[in-house]
Amino acid sequence: MAAADSGEVWVLERSDHSDKADQSDGIGLMVKYRMNILDRFVAFLSPVSGARRIAARARIEFIQEGRRSLAEIYNKRRTARITTAESPNRALEGVDNVRNELRQMYLSDSAAAGIIRRLKRGSVGQGLFLQVTINIQGMDKEEQGRLENEIERKFDKWARNPQACDIEERQTLYRKQGLVAKKFFEDGEVFVLIVSGRTRTGTDNKSGNSFSLQLLESDRVVSLTKPKADNGNPIVRGIEVDKETGAPVAIYVCPNYDRTMYKEAIRIPIYGEDGTKQVYHLYDQERPEQYRGYPILAPAVKDLQDLDRYQEAEITGATLAACFGAIIKTDRNVGVDEDLPVEENKDKTDYVKDLYPGFIQELGKDEDLKAFEYNRPNSQYGTTVMGLKAEISFVTGIPYSILFQDFAAVNFSSARYAGQDADKVHKENREFFVDGIWRDIFNLWLRDEIVAGRIILPRGVGIEDISPTFGGPKTICFDPNKEQQANEKGLAMNTMTLAEIAADGTWQDKVRQRAREIKAIIEEAKAAGVDPGLMLPAYAKTSKQDGEADKADQ
Repeated sequence: MAAADSGEVWVLERSDHSDKADQSDGIGLMVKYRMNILDRFVAFLSPVSGARRIAARARIEFIQEGRRSLAEIYNKRRTARITTAESPNRALEGVDNVRNELRQMYLSDSAAAGIIRRLKRGSVGQGLFLQVTINIQGMDKEEQGRLENEIERKFDKWARNPQACDIEERQTLYRKQGLVAKKFFEDGEVFVLIVSGRTRTGTDNKSGNSFSLQLLESDRVVSLTKPKADNGNPIVRGIEVDKETGAPVAIYVCPNYDRTMYKEAIRIPIYGEDGTKQVYHLYDQERPEQYRGYPILAPAVKDLQDLDRYQEAEITGATLAACFGAIIKTDRNVGVDEDLPVEENKDKTDYVKDLYPGFIQELGKDEDLKAFEYNRPNSQYGTTVMGLKAEISFVTGIPYSILFQDFAAVNFSSARYAGQDADKVHKENREFFVDGIWRDIFNLWLRDEIVAGRIILPRGVGIEDISPTFGGPKTICFDPNKEQQANEKGLAMNTMTLAEIAADGTWQDKVRQRAREIKAIIEEAKAAGVDPGLMLPAYAKTSKQDGEADKADQ
């Protein structure tokens, strides 16, 4: 460090920031620093302390100057955001007609209804059950298990109370999860509102929590005639978008299902006054700057219609071919009045107009019935239907045999692969719902419980330390015995890991949860005076080995 009479010093700033006396090695940089009055005073009293102070302050100024320089470079290079384009959203002009078509199919077409229900059941099932893990190192295991059980039990109690979680007081949270999944697969999007503090009847929320859930169909969020809001933000198909960032800031909801009343649409901000998110819009974004969703079965609508028409035609042909009737041929003119002119009798001649089981038809003189064959049932009916269903299954990503429950020509290996492939699709959909809304709903509920004092966290434990995991339907398993043996051999040969086996969660969580279950079973069995070995064979085997070891020691 070199000093000057002007109060300016040059400090060698090393790249490794070490305090070694030998500065000959490494890369260094001379930094100019101007001493203030306090620096001079400290250097006068203690030259060593003053030198260290000056070096430290020079280092701080060097870092701050570098940050300011980087900020200036970033501001010079920063490009202004391009305004929202209409092309991704203009491509959804006919999505309302597609949604209406799919809704009618859900009511009248067995294939469309079965596909939507299969997707819903595989992704959500009877509801996503909560499993909590507290990530605190060194926390007492008993206290950790007690707190995790308490959170799971109270959340389940709240979720099973329709008056607590549903603004309409009709559905539990688990039923609500199924409805959200069903509307997402049917309409391509669904809106969930967080209604604060009030229930449908106007009374205070009976659960003590500050919010309930309300679902809105996509038809309620309408497009306005004006392209921009009063604050200058563009409005894209009912979604108000921030003009600077492009993030959604509000939605416009029609007061009823009459879309012509768009002038009376209500503006609902995405975030409330306290910064809490109060509108969740679940849709699968597949294009940049896309703000609305479209149904997953939209590409398969034509195939579903063709399948329905083809099946109806084949069934009609087979029904006609199954009719058995008789033709009576007479010498007289049936239905003809011979006293009238020929022109007036043209409309009185009987014809074979329809067929029905056991029909009898009379033919007049000089009339004959030309035979025709229906060739029904069609021998290629199954092949044609299977081809149409295979095209539909491509859209959903689920194999044909799983989606339509057709295992007639599938062996075990193919069925197992199809089941694993379907599990991947269901898991992806389940993670989409959890990340999109249900994890935030749990955090919002937990915040209310902590504020109200119904859940007391130990010192040093915060909401961010509590990790929720939502489990769904069980993985498809065609032969549990073979699956278990394959997993054991894979672990023994080190060709498989516990993480691969625990595909719907982490193996650490499963081991921790299993330990909690075993402990609870042992405690309950001992409290009831029952041998735990009757319920846990592994426990009985371990107890027997311990007893034999004690006898050997004696």
